[in-house]
Amino acid sequence: MSYSTSFLIQSLFTNLIIELIPLIILALIVWFILSRLIKRLVQQADERLALERENSILLNKRFDELNERIVIIEKMLKEVE
Repeated sequence: MSYSTSFLIQSLFTNLIIELIPLIILALIVWFILSRLIKRLVQQADERLALERENSILLNKRFDELNERIVIIEKMLKEVE
């Protein structure tokens, strides 16, 4: 009696392991794909952020140049008056 019970328990564990292996492999594949996707998205976001910073710096420089021109024009207008 104990031999058959032991055999049944062993066969249940074996079946459980055999059924879990494909699920574990599938989970690992999904995890790998998602991690690569997230890594790529983070990299793209970092690149976009760097471009936005660069654009912001260029716009600030352009704004400063225009401000300087306005000051010069104002001075010229005051001299004309």
